[in-house]
Amino acid sequence: MKLIILLKKIFSTFLLLLIFTLTTSYSQDKNCDTIARYTEIQPKFKSETSNLDKYFNNHIVPVLLRSMERDNVLITKLHIILTINLEGEVIEATFSKSKLNTLCKKELREAFLTMKGWQPGILNNQAVCSYYSWPINSIKWQ
Repeated sequence: MKLIILLKKIFSTFLLLLIFTLTTSYSQDKNCDTIARYTEIQPKFKSETSNLDKYFNNHIVPVLLRSMERDNVLITKLHIILTINLEGEVIEATFSKSKLNTLCKKELREAFLTMKGWQPGILNNQAVCSYYSWPINSIKWQ
């Protein structure tokens, strides 16, 4: 009887350890345990620059226009840093050198996190989590 109880405890401990390991492994793939600052091939959006511009015009410009109208400010430049994971998903978006308020940053971040169609960066012939730096200077509003 004591042997059965001991075996059940060992089995349940092993099962919990296995579940934790699998969950942690999946989480690391999705969220990037390490992020490469340099890649041999940087992340690409739909393999054409024009598609990136189209995404910006269709999804980011409306957010900027709402923010400028709401906050009565003129946004003339952005420096966007996207973190792209192994699956080509945007998992983080930060904005440096940009004078954006908290609400505008939040709305922009949400727009970037829903962005689909990235190919991850490549280092040593393997997909890696990496950054994509996207400076946008001299935004002209008409």
